[in-house]
Amino acid sequence: MPLELVNTIAAILTTTVIAATAIAATIQLRHMRAGNQIAGFMTLRNMLDDDAHQRADAVLVREGDLTNDETFRTYLTARAKREAVTPNDRYAEVYSALTMTANAFETLGTLVRNGVVDRQLFLEQYCSVVLGSWRRLEPYIALVRAAQNDDGTWEDFEYMAVLSERFIEEHPSMYPPGMPRLLPSYAKKS
Repeated sequence: MPLELVNTIAAILTTTVIAATAIAATIQLRHMRAGNQIAGFMTLRNMLDDDAHQRADAVLVREGDLTNDETFRTYLTARAKREAVTPNDRYAEVYSALTMTANAFETLGTLVRNGVVDRQLFLEQYCSVVLGSWRRLEPYIALVRAAQNDDGTWEDFEYMAVLSERFIEEHPSMYPPGMPRLLPSYAKKS
């Protein structure tokens, strides 16, 4: 067998091995990314479902909107500016619940905005949770931002709320079209 033919066959085999290796690496990277997405998604789920988050949410639901209470407004403004406050256990509990919840959604928003967690997957599961929490906390966040003169406070939370609102408008249901349902539809019929 001539040397040129051997070299040509060796080059073709080398190219084939390199191409197969590149394809295998690409597939493995996709699987690793999917695994990371699942792990990240489960971490987010655990964060939203943990006892501390549930207790904070319960405090915020129980207390409602305290931003119309002038004493609370003074307290929250001082805390936002990192000034001394008159001790008040009720207000401290609300402030703690507010910051814990807003910080959690801020973290989620940062992860989604940077592509660490898939936006579509996150919104399919949590758009109503994000939007409900934003609406509950919006008066507090507005007061904190005004006190700090900073629109950047909890802006990734706001970003998630905007995405959630749009997602809900664009996807009134995630149920596959044409698939029969087991329960009757409660959608308004014209």
